[in-house]
Amino acid sequence: MRQAWCALGSAEETITPRLAQWAELGRSAAVRQLHEFVTRDCRTRSGLLVPVNAYWDETLPTYGEIVDWLNAGPVLRGVVAAFDRTEDADLLELLTDLHGFLGPPRG
Repeated sequence: MRQAWCALGSAEETITPRLAQWAELGRSAAVRQLHEFVTRDCRTRSGLLVPVNAYWDETLPTYGEIVDWLNAGPVLRGVVAAFDRTEDADLLELLTDLHGFLGPPRG
């Protein structure tokens, strides 16, 4: 899944619709995949959470789309909404961890 986003980012003109669907976090697998992506493939740079996988082409508009998605709130809103929908202790732990990465200001 991790490399799939890089491939989509290189192959498609836009990934915004796919990111919007992912941000809904409608299934536990989506939460787990997001947690893996954020914790393993992203780092803070210049105050922004950015993907750092070597396959990302930072000059493409799709790279900007995923950086905006990670930092402008859509995915954080999905995490907060997922808190309200689940009582699964494992998912709540992942969501709490994600909120820590996505929620507070980075600097």
